[in-house]
Amino acid sequence: MRKISFCGALALMLVCAMTLSSWTNPEMPDKKKAQDEYKREVKVATGREFVEALQSDTRIHVVTSEPLNISHAIEQMAQEGKIKHMPGEGQGEAEPGVYYTREYDGLSIVVHRLHNLCIVGEDKKAGGNLLVIPRYADVLKFNQCRDIVIDNMVMGHEEAGTCVGDVVVLDGCANVAISKSMLYGCGVDGLSTYRSANIQVTNSDIYGCSDYAIMLFGTGHVAFEGCKIYNNGMGIRVDEECDVVTFTKCEMHDNRGSLFFCDVPVTLTKCKVHHTYDDQAENINFVQCKVVMNLDNAENYPDIGDGE
Repeated sequence: MRKISFCGALALMLVCAMTLSSWTNPEMPDKKKAQDEYKREVKVATGREFVEALQSDTRIHVVTSEPLNISHAIEQMAQEGKIKHMPGEGQGEAEPGVYYTREYDGLSIVVHRLHNLCIVGEDKKAGGNLLVIPRYADVLKFNQCRDIVIDNMVMGHEEAGTCVGDVVVLDGCANVAISKSMLYGCGVDGLSTYRSANIQVTNSDIYGCSDYAIMLFGTGHVAFEGCKIYNNGMGIRVDEECDVVTFTKCEMHDNRGSLFFCDVPVTLTKCKVHHTYDDQAENINFVQCKVVMNLDNAENYPDIGDGE
């Protein structure tokens, strides 16, 4: 080792078809264009108002920087019968809407089969803030959704847990853009994607997660640009069913454990990477990057040069 420094079956078929089609013809949501297409413009200042506003063809304006407690909102709404438990496998297909699942220490939200939805924090300095109390709940889980925009939001847990409980989860989703946001302090992963396509994350931070910052499974066309990934248990996990994953002008530092666990090629362009743990960088293509790592396989990267 040497230290180197170098800058339902039908529903599932439809989801798969949508995903494969999106891979071949990627089209990210356009916030300016989409704004004219929203049928509803809703301003929210509480957790309950936020949950109630989650509908298709809606732009949600989070008008306060105070944390919106999603946990309390869905607990109350579940008790009142305003939202239902998400049906499990073999229990029938759920209608589009907001549901919950029951986790070890509380309820977790599921946004199911919505489209053309924008969530934006109006406070230019602090952004909007979404908070969950249960350690094993996801902050926001999108299931079979498309054309989703999250802009200028802070999202995380009051207390980190283990095993389950991510910040943002995308399952069977397409065309999702996250910008100028902060994903922090989850039980497991900051951003998790499954069977999804066309995910764009720009100028956002992912930090303080106890496991991976980013976990990608069966996902195509994923682009991170101008992001900072730091103080996480581990870094980036990409499985063999992913395709076209890129990082551009991103910074990665002070992460623990393995920084890269990628089964397919992942390209980093003009990124800054500092990782002091012993590691490997299999399937990582560094292009004009500045990298400091303890690589077990440093001899495989003779051509890495300093980035700008």
